[in-house]
Amino acid sequence: MSTHRHIDIICVAILFVTLIITVLFMNGEALGIEKIVDEDAETYTGTAHFTANDEKTDMYTASATKIKLSGTEASVSGPGAYALGGSVVIKNAGTYSVSGTLTDGSITVDAYASSKVFILLDGADVTSLTGPAFYVREADKVFLTLAEGSENVLTDGEAYSDEAVKGGANGAVFSHDDLTINGSGSLTVNGSFMHGISVNDDLVVTGGTLNVTAPADGLRANDSLRLKNAAVNVTAGDDGLVANAEGAYFYALSGTYSVKAAGDAVHAAGDVTIDGGSFSILSGDDGIHSDTAITVNGGTLTIINETATDADGLDSDGDIFIRGGSTRISLRGTGTNTGIECAGVCEISGGDIIACGSYSMAEGFDSSSTQASILYNTSSGAEAGTTFSLEDAEGNVLIAWDVPCTYSSVNVSCPDLVVGETYTVVIGDNIEEITLEETAASYGDAASSMFGGNMIAGGGMQSRGGGPGHSGSSDSSDASGTEAPEMSDMSSMTPPEMGDMSGMTPPDMGDMSGSEMPGGMGGPEAEQQTESASTASASEETAVTYTAETYLTLGAAAVVLILGLIIAIGYRHRS
Repeated sequence: MSTHRHIDIICVAILFVTLIITVLFMNGEALGIEKIVDEDAETYTGTAHFTANDEKTDMYTASATKIKLSGTEASVSGPGAYALGGSVVIKNAGTYSVSGTLTDGSITVDAYASSKVFILLDGADVTSLTGPAFYVREADKVFLTLAEGSENVLTDGEAYSDEAVKGGANGAVFSHDDLTINGSGSLTVNGSFMHGISVNDDLVVTGGTLNVTAPADGLRANDSLRLKNAAVNVTAGDDGLVANAEGAYFYALSGTYSVKAAGDAVHAAGDVTIDGGSFSILSGDDGIHSDTAITVNGGTLTIINETATDADGLDSDGDIFIRGGSTRISLRGTGTNTGIECAGVCEISGGDIIACGSYSMAEGFDSSSTQASILYNTSSGAEAGTTFSLEDAEGNVLIAWDVPCTYSSVNVSCPDLVVGETYTVVIGDNIEEITLEETAASYGDAASSMFGGNMIAGGGMQSRGGGPGHSGSSDSSDASGTEAPEMSDMSSMTPPEMGDMSGMTPPDMGDMSGSEMPGGMGGPEAEQQTESASTASASEETAVTYTAETYLTLGAAAVVLILGLIIAIGYRHRS
């Protein structure tokens, strides 16, 4: 009978506890409860470029499912995968290890939409004659780890089956979902049909050595292409590193990247942001192109184009911001080749740059820049290999470069430039003394139709003679300021043969244009992103906003509480 007497109190207590738990779950973050977030989920909209799993390579243990490839056959030891003819299909989330050689087959991931799949390539060589050698049909995210010391090869054929084409496959490595490549081994991708590595969502590379060749694009992602701590070598018949869907962005933090492309070496439909890394680029069109904005915060960029007549080194349909790093650009000084082309704001606030091309459409930096710059145009031009240098009033070399291509325009900036000081522009044996009168000004005897800053007439270049340290072969290492990037790593590289690639125009990819970049990622200026995020965070801490869903849930809980009270009271009366 005591239970009956206290049943109403028990019911009320349970309902009140339920109500409190409901409120905590809905407003936990505002009350200081940490929310568990899956950063690797496809629905994640945070601002992290790289997740913990993107860089984790030690999850492969003895319990991983073993996949052994043997010529035309494959064997599987463990759960989650099965052999199908000469191929392997992975069906479930988990860890898998692949080794051996497959002469005509593929590794296919066909799991659940929520599955995280971790695959270790440990001496795997896979060739597929009728489709991708590595194919992600469905998963949430796939992690491809290159085992330490391993050499792996993935090759596709020149013709795909109707089934592969109908499924949208277009690369030796193809994924419908997010793909991460990491580890410390090497991966050679031989693309024969179209692209080398093609991903419909995000492609992240955080380690390993990648050697990719393809008749179309080298590395291609729909939503974003993000690079860190990797060594990537690309030879492409079209673009080299591509983020192609509307708003898709390119981001590099570190690593070394050698790109030889018939088209753009780096191209993004959204922003390009380079925070670090070393880029050696031979391009047939633009070196780095963004449809919205190129922010360079660090790293070294060397862009060379010896063949084009209407190309740009750095090209943005929006803004360009250079805040650090060391940039060298050389396009031959004919036609409308331009070191920097910008449709919006073009500012420099740090780092150093020598950008050479033709004076006809040459652009300088905007006067809103906080670091001084000089655009020097000369009608006489300079031969390939002619040294450009800039000296201060005491004859100290501030910045110099043996420019690989012919040139008639130089856009130069370094932290040592000070408005009001006198400098000497040296092109081979020819010199001109100038006084820097503005933050961004143009000098020389040739006027560009696009130059930034005001054109300041000078006395023209004069011959210096063959004095020590001032000939056309002067050593750029004499610079007392920033030295030019080493070019030795590109000595064996030659520009793409444009004639050999004329028939390699990739099929229309318009069916991918509807993809959108994850919210909150990318942006023309990282500092503005950080400021906005901080402001939003502060607002959340000072004011808790309740949505309509919150009020509906609280209302439902209140109704349940009232009904519980009514039932408890009625039960008590009946007792």
